[in-house]
Amino acid sequence: EKNNMAENVWETGVAKIQAHRDGPQRCDALNTVCDKLGIGAVLSKEDVAKVFEAIGLVLTPQELDALYAKASKKEGVTLPELSWLYFKAGARGTKRPKGQSGSDAQETHKKFAAVPEAARQNPAFEAYYRRQNIVPEAQFPAFLEALRTPLAATVRINKSHPMWRQALQFFESHESFWPVPFVPDNLSWQMNSTVFSNDQVLKDQCTLFSRAGVATFQEAASSVPPLLLDAKPSDLILDLCAAPGSKSLQILDGMLAKAGSKTTCDGLLLCNEIDHQKVTQILTGRLRVLGFPGTMVTKSSAANLTAFLENITTEDGSPGFKQVLFDKVQADVPCSGDGTLRKDPTAWQTWDSTYGQNLHITQLKILSKGLNSLKVGGTLVYSTCALDPIQNEAVVLAALNKAKGGVRLEPIALPGLNVQQGLTTWSVRNATSPDEPYTTFDQVPPKLCHPKGKLRATMFPEQGEAEYRPTLTRCVRVVPTVGGKDWQHATDTGGFFVAKFTRIGHFGVPNIGDGGTVGGAEGPATASMSKRPTARDWRKEFKLRGGPPEWQDVAQFYGISPEHIDPGCVIAQYSTPISRDDVPDERRNRHLLILSKAATRVFNSTVTRPGASALVSAGIKLFVPFRGGFAKHLHCRWRPEESGADVLASVATRRKLRVSKSTMLALIQGLESEPKPLALSDLGDFDATSCQRPDGSLEPGGAVVGLLEPVCCASHASHVWVPVHVSSTNLVLFADSTRRRWLHWSLTTACPE
Repeated sequence: EKNNMAENVWETGVAKIQAHRDGPQRCDALNTVCDKLGIGAVLSKEDVAKVFEAIGLVLTPQELDALYAKASKKEGVTLPELSWLYFKAGARGTKRPKGQSGSDAQETHKKFAAVPEAARQNPAFEAYYRRQNIVPEAQFPAFLEALRTPLAATVRINKSHPMWRQALQFFESHESFWPVPFVPDNLSWQMNSTVFSNDQVLKDQCTLFSRAGVATFQEAASSVPPLLLDAKPSDLILDLCAAPGSKSLQILDGMLAKAGSKTTCDGLLLCNEIDHQKVTQILTGRLRVLGFPGTMVTKSSAANLTAFLENITTEDGSPGFKQVLFDKVQADVPCSGDGTLRKDPTAWQTWDSTYGQNLHITQLKILSKGLNSLKVGGTLVYSTCALDPIQNEAVVLAALNKAKGGVRLEPIALPGLNVQQGLTTWSVRNATSPDEPYTTFDQVPPKLCHPKGKLRATMFPEQGEAEYRPTLTRCVRVVPTVGGKDWQHATDTGGFFVAKFTRIGHFGVPNIGDGGTVGGAEGPATASMSKRPTARDWRKEFKLRGGPPEWQDVAQFYGISPEHIDPGCVIAQYSTPISRDDVPDERRNRHLLILSKAATRVFNSTVTRPGASALVSAGIKLFVPFRGGFAKHLHCRWRPEESGADVLASVATRRKLRVSKSTMLALIQGLESEPKPLALSDLGDFDATSCQRPDGSLEPGGAVVGLLEPVCCASHASHVWVPVHVSSTNLVLFADSTRRRWLHWSLTTACPE
């Protein structure tokens, strides 16, 4: 049986794993494990870790869950050990819990139905947190009771979307929803998860809202960090651990809502994530729904994220470089996730306090990286969905001591949110005598201290300067409690921890290659060009050289002036790395994208760790090439991309058709199937002046189609732009079924008065 398993794993998985950027070394490790299985050897913890790390590169989270369930029944590794390896592999503990979706709320309902109430408890969990005093003893039974109840389904409205008022009207009129009190403007709404999972019509409507970008499923406590960050339109913002992206989307929504439009928002949101599947399949898709040119996504370890160095001229006139620092940083770090028991009751039985000890140093490294990436006067929000002070207060206190006065903690206040202030005393679990925990590092036996053991001085409250410890009360821990319907309106959330930092001085010397003080005590981050780190290009398949060669023809065809889109902010994205000179440009599947000026600064920068960081996406896709032989007969072989149609309509003076509402509805016909071409003779009233040749005929090629007049208000019509191909006889629509269903709903739904 072991032989067969080894052969099946190797033969069916090696090709996919080998193709991954981290695959070759994983395959070598997996081969060693398979050899052990072949001779009947029992796997060690390290062996199982190698299997999970290799297979985890190509499996979905659901497949990894199934693999874990099977492996947990095998002999040779205890369940706690295997659970820790599962965390290490990224299936649960080394990532933030998934952002809620319609299916998440349904899964929560199913999981609670499958886990009896008697199994929703863990004596070790209760003893550990009662000893830590994270809530007063009188409230502790209510706290435990709340953790055993399902989490409400929560939907947050994106105020920057033109249809946000219609979505707000929808939730206000639905009797089963109630507003989250600490989220301003009633932008977040909750509903009993059992009721939600049993209402298919409601689930479909909320899912449509989410896919169209007008709203997103987001647990209520998860919205706290972006609210505290308070992003401004001109801010440079770094999200260190961004996936699955609900907080990133909330930050972006705040920037755009305050700016008023995408073209007047001149900031940057740089999102980083290490998990390949989440960064490519979830994060980029979530950001795409709001279509902002100032977004960038990188794949990197947050603790080892590269520094971005831009060219400058030093005081003596010589060329040099300077690190790009950020106005705001969000650090929602990997954690044990025991604050999410209301979403996943199966975690009651796998909980172990050692998870927090294993993650503590990683969390501290990420927080330190974030603080060093801040401008003086900038804000960082640190958060976890864990209750453990080892992952929360201990990390914050260690960062304060490391900064040596360079940062300070800020008070946090959100009316309507039930919180407990941060702890100033806590203990560290004694594995040999759980009832006698360590309260100081001096009590820990040498064999358990780092590097021989896992316990460190930074895990204890008695560390560093005494002046920083009292300020920990400025942190907050969101704790769910039970109090009937009135309480539901106050704090139906999971467990969460938040700390808000302000950088007030220079400190630290991060590694930027051979020289240059970045954010150090000496002042701003500058160095001479002679010390610039030599680095290969980190942008992979992206290319910017003063604008792609086709851009001049594209801009002329669509009537785009340099005042509206700077050619220096246009980039080409290829299907293969730009280093592949053997593949001609015309054979590559690529897009033309636009960046904001702030994003262009970062894009043009040199990085200090190119091998550890890779650019995954940037800006918004504005144009894609036509496919097929007919494209060679067109004056311009580039057509508008669906995600950038509204931005193109706001800057282009040509290739814009306007049609009536009835014609638009006819164009998006067949909501579940591929749309059929619409004959020009069936357009009715339309304005195609900007698509005509001098002789009055329509010039074939790409275009965007909008409404002749607003359905009921200007903002309602501003998003109703779809990409098409204009031929001599018809219009061909380029929009997926989700976009068409959303357009149909928005065109047939009146604005609230």
